[in-house]
Amino acid sequence: MKHRQPVFRILIAFSLCAFLILLWIRSYWAIDTLSYHDGSPSSLSISSDHGTLSVQRSTRVTASDRTLRYWHGHDPIETDPNGQGIGGFHHYSASSGSWTYSAPTWIIAGAMALYVAHLLRRRRQANDEEQTLVR
Repeated sequence: MKHRQPVFRILIAFSLCAFLILLWIRSYWAIDTLSYHDGSPSSLSISSDHGTLSVQRSTRVTASDRTLRYWHGHDPIETDPNGQGIGGFHHYSASSGSWTYSAPTWIIAGAMALYVAHLLRRRRQANDEEQTLVR
């Protein structure tokens, strides 16, 4: 019972890492966007496009926007050319309160892979300590 939570955490982290890798590969053929609108005058969305993962808050919300919406397609996502960015990272803020943060998906997937490796190493060390105590 003592090891259930770490195993669950490892499975969740590994699943998220695998999902990010698949999303990264898919982003070169299709664009995926998941948007959330809770009735306030803004919405939050996560998009994947050409190897980049973006989180965006938009103040341009119409009455037809649903609470949770998934969209996919092949047209590029519009970004502001005046936004600040370097090395695949991008940031843009508008005076209306809208903003966008983007990063290369491979960096985020790599960070998740390192986290999974860290969790596996901690679990292995805990198992080794238990076996040492049993002897």
